[in-house]
Amino acid sequence: MKKMIAVGSICACLLAHVGSGIALPANEYVCRVQTNSDRVGVVLVQADDAAIASNVASAVNATRLDGVAEQVKTVVECIPFPQERFTDTALQAFVDSMPR
Repeated sequence: MKKMIAVGSICACLLAHVGSGIALPANEYVCRVQTNSDRVGVVLVQADDAAIASNVASAVNATRLDGVAEQVKTVVECIPFPQERFTDTALQAFVDSMPR
């Protein structure tokens, strides 16, 4: 029994150490996208730069302004979040209301 506890403790320590080495990119982006139904949507992305954020956003579901999730058709633009804001006030108001 003591051996099992010791082995379990060692495994837990190793897993904790491995998990702590994974770092997420420091930058956050919000991407304005066009969905498959030609509606405007947004995708929040953590990435090292805007180009990577755009690539990630193109492969996931977006949240449309009506709250429905839908596949992205085209990425229009990705901006650093929260440093920059969209000029479209309705879109920016939607981004501001999104839970984080």
